[in-house]
Amino acid sequence: DLHPNELPMWLAHPWASYCEDSHPRVRLHWLCDTAELVVRWTVAVALAEVVHAHDGVIPNDVARAILEHVERPTLGRWLAILRALCKASPKQLIATQDLNRWVSSTLEPAFQTEQHGGTITSSLLVLRNQVAHGGGMTRAKAETLVAQHEPTLIDLLEGVKATIAGSRVVADGLALMGLS
Repeated sequence: DLHPNELPMWLAHPWASYCEDSHPRVRLHWLCDTAELVVRWTVAVALAEVVHAHDGVIPNDVARAILEHVERPTLGRWLAILRALCKASPKQLIATQDLNRWVSSTLEPAFQTEQHGGTITSSLLVLRNQVAHGGGMTRAKAETLVAQHEPTLIDLLEGVKATIAGSRVVADGLALMGLS
């Protein structure tokens, strides 16, 4: 069992709430929230890696690649920001182990768009959009979706845990530049 204390604070709270709640529709919302925060947390770490590798600034080409997504940050756009940051991240990462490999092998496949074969039962992105915008859902359907997606969410959280093993990510008052 993955304990919330083993996770970064950003992820510990929604994961604990997911684990503590017994109602399937509420658990489904916590599952989606936790999955989305995995993406946002990964963006923050990837951004820190890029900024650190470029002497405290975001390179102009990276800034241009992420700017339109930052202005309207949907989950799909967070994923686009992450892809751009992973392309620009250094070969020798400071805070993480194999972040780019984990993103491409585990995180990205868990969030496939409908255009790339993602469905409500196979993609956390499609599921999140359905839960957020699709209206009501029966208890039985929510139970089924929780059971289908929980292993993927646990894999993502275990991946976060492994990616930062032995590291501590701390904000340093660094002013992010280059987004103008």
